[in-house]
Amino acid sequence: MKKADFSYSGFTLKEAVIRKILVISVLALLVQPAISWAKDARAYSAVSPGIERLDSVMAYPVANDNEVGKIAKVYIDVSYAGNAAVHSELCHASGSPCIQVGSVGRQSTVFEGLDAAVGFVLKHNVQRWGSSPRPLFIQSNLGVWTQ
Repeated sequence: MKKADFSYSGFTLKEAVIRKILVISVLALLVQPAISWAKDARAYSAVSPGIERLDSVMAYPVANDNEVGKIAKVYIDVSYAGNAAVHSELCHASGSPCIQVGSVGRQSTVFEGLDAAVGFVLKHNVQRWGSSPRPLFIQSNLGVWTQ
């Protein structure tokens, strides 16, 4: 059986090498700022304890694994069954600052420069049940970039 020969594509070897060098150079320029900006990134996923009461704050720790470094930025989103009205906040474990969290997800640099080792506290307060089941469990996804 005869093999197909695809070795000629209309470019000389010199042109092909130059194109590869240009592509690699452009990719290096695109990646380099991200490398120098953040040293490490970690992802955390947690489910809240079951919430059974209205207007009662449920708080629990997340991402408190003694990660070394200073926080560069965070991304957080929450989700749950039904259509309950829930006020959620992500706070630095030192007590402040805090940011409001929603199901759409939020990226923030408000914690920039704070110690990553102490972690975060997630707070949820159910304000209206709607069609959500009781107890309500809230899934959270947190990404932490450190410098």
